[in-house]
Amino acid sequence: GPVWDSTQLAAATCTIQDCGTPSLPPGGSSWDSCTTTFGGTCTLNCNDGFDGDGAVVTCNAGPVWDSTQLAAATCTVSGCGSAPGLPSGGESWDSCANTIGGTCTLNCANGYDGDGATVECVAGPTWDATDLAAATCTIQ
Repeated sequence: GPVWDSTQLAAATCTIQDCGTPSLPPGGSSWDSCTTTFGGTCTLNCNDGFDGDGAVVTCNAGPVWDSTQLAAATCTVSGCGSAPGLPSGGESWDSCANTIGGTCTLNCANGYDGDGATVECVAGPTWDATDLAAATCTIQ
């Protein structure tokens, strides 16, 4: 009787679609627990000083990464929050930029020396401890 062609049968296979590794957004460091085949997910990790860890993207049929999830998977610069506490005799922090690499400049009250000391926002993010210790106002 009739027989299936063994060469054609051997060639008739189904392979799962693979999206490949998604591109990292600016500030992104890696994708964790990444399964790049259909239905798989990858979880975003951001560099120090960036927020956005934990965003998940899914490999859909196509194969393509879910465009809505991919657009939302971003790493944004995190900052040190409000200016650091003032030292004794300190009046204000001037020209304060609380993003990574930004600085605040100390302004001491009348009768005190120490104006111009700067404190930098460093990865963490946190105000640099050495800078904070050095930012002092001394009575004249």
